[in-house]
Amino acid sequence: VDAILKDGIAPKAQDVQGIGDPFDAGKIAIAVQPSWNIYWHRNIESFKYDMTFVPKDPKTGKRVTPCYGGWFVIAKNSQHKDEAWAVLNTALSPAEDNETAKKLMAAYGCHFPVKWATKEDWFLRGVPQRPEHWQVCFENLAYAVATPRLWGFREWRAKLQQEFDAAVAGEIGVKEALNNAAAAIQEIIDRGPM
Repeated sequence: VDAILKDGIAPKAQDVQGIGDPFDAGKIAIAVQPSWNIYWHRNIESFKYDMTFVPKDPKTGKRVTPCYGGWFVIAKNSQHKDEAWAVLNTALSPAEDNETAKKLMAAYGCHFPVKWATKEDWFLRGVPQRPEHWQVCFENLAYAVATPRLWGFREWRAKLQQEFDAAVAGEIGVKEALNNAAAAIQEIIDRGPM
């Protein structure tokens, strides 16, 4: 937020509205993003880009890569475990000729059947747009720290975004936005699964 409002080194939302991803459009020089976003940058041809690790924390001297759980799971209390397993088994099949998995990949934009992802993925095949240090996608796993996953993620993510947007717009301070978000998120977590 300070980079936008105080320092003026990051664009305001209205400055990049309608251009798609500002990094892909060449409107910002640095984007701090998760490594899986490399897939969305695969069509950048107007400039060369590369990847690196997020810097070490200046206070702890440690490097941390947040590690998020996958999105395809079978709920413990599911009434349709067999059907869910059939979907997962098909979607994540290692077979390279798995047309269903390929359709899922196309629809989601980045979903790869696990066992052939490393063999078939575009950046491993050396396309011209591949960043020189693409191995960072895998090397950063040495610094992985699992992030907690609790129910209501989408709901509390929306609350967090709402507060972030208010801070970026200058309507409230960053500390107030964080406190508001923390209170709203805690309320959702305390409420439990619906």
